[in-house]
Amino acid sequence: MNGDVWGMVSALIAAATFLPLLFSQPCQRLVAKLLRYIARTVFPSRARCEALMWKDVWEGPLHTCQPIYCSHWITPHSRKKECWRFVTDSLFTGTRSHQNHRKYVEKPEALDFFGGTYLYVDIKLLVALILFSVGPHKSISWRQGAHSYDDDFCLDVRTVGQDLLGAHFLGQFKQERLQYTKKEITALMDGYPPWYREQVVCSHGPTIPYPIHSTADITRGGWVVGVGLSDSNRKPMALYIVPNTADWQDDGGYFERTNGMHIRTAVRRVYDALVILQTEYIQNSRDLDNVIAAVHYMIQTGTGSGVERKLPGRTVPGGAITQLDAEQCKFAMKLFDGTVWMDADIQTLRPILAPVLQAAFDGCYEVVQYLKDTGMRFILPHSLGGDWSRKVYLRDCVVDGS
Repeated sequence: MNGDVWGMVSALIAAATFLPLLFSQPCQRLVAKLLRYIARTVFPSRARCEALMWKDVWEGPLHTCQPIYCSHWITPHSRKKECWRFVTDSLFTGTRSHQNHRKYVEKPEALDFFGGTYLYVDIKLLVALILFSVGPHKSISWRQGAHSYDDDFCLDVRTVGQDLLGAHFLGQFKQERLQYTKKEITALMDGYPPWYREQVVCSHGPTIPYPIHSTADITRGGWVVGVGLSDSNRKPMALYIVPNTADWQDDGGYFERTNGMHIRTAVRRVYDALVILQTEYIQNSRDLDNVIAAVHYMIQTGTGSGVERKLPGRTVPGGAITQLDAEQCKFAMKLFDGTVWMDADIQTLRPILAPVLQAAFDGCYEVVQYLKDTGMRFILPHSLGGDWSRKVYLRDCVVDGS
């Protein structure tokens, strides 16, 4: 930029400082608009903000690793201009890699024109960033307003002007979240259990569709059995979202072991199915009796600790799930989605009863232990007021000043 333009800019800044003192308030507003118009003409890039809404994120995997050098290897967040770009570009590699697909909105007057940069996002996009940044562990800091999760992320929200929200996001997404798809994250936001993936990858190899197809399936028992079948390396999200429930509505108590009521309902459905099998279809099965006693114990106590007194070694004799092929795994999950079965279902179940019972027990055990040791309810940071319809301007470290 040549000296004449810089001279004009200096004159504009001086005018913005002193001229308003000479005019009435209506004149001040008129002069401010004129100066802003001239500034937008001289610096068009500063007159707009980049925008990224969840609906604009591409379908399929959110992150695709590059063969030689991948952006997720970048060192953690550092104080710099456009620091939000480090987070979004390293996560949404497909969406963010095409410049011609980027969108922009006009920068509101309340935002600093000559300061740092902003990314205009919706709440779902912000929630996705949080979910990807949180590790598979419990956090005490999460309970203090939901603005941080230990050292995994920190969100500083401030009101700009009368009603705009500006936020600085400090975090880096976790390696174990690389393979998530947009569909999976959207489902988790809708309240699907924190284990949800499009496919159940069984610990012994088979890969089968997840048994949840709508929110009506969340409280059914099939997915709990799916947890029992799953590879233990696929850790659930540490935060779960309660479906169709406002943040201020009760979800049970964490320390009372009544949290995650919709998740516990699914465990109860597994128990109900086991009892009906015992009373109506398969009598005199010691394995079934022991599993029922073990699951009942976990429901009553909210823990898997000590359950060995009901099911020695937490093992059903002869119940190795490696005996189940893909179709039998699908059958086991479907069986516990209901409590009314045909004779053909029982005939299919009898020769594989032990591994099916093992999967049912293992799933209940993992879910109960998760709610006791790890799982915490996701709520919006308090400064967002529980409003999922809000839009937020992510500010960079230059604006943040921290």
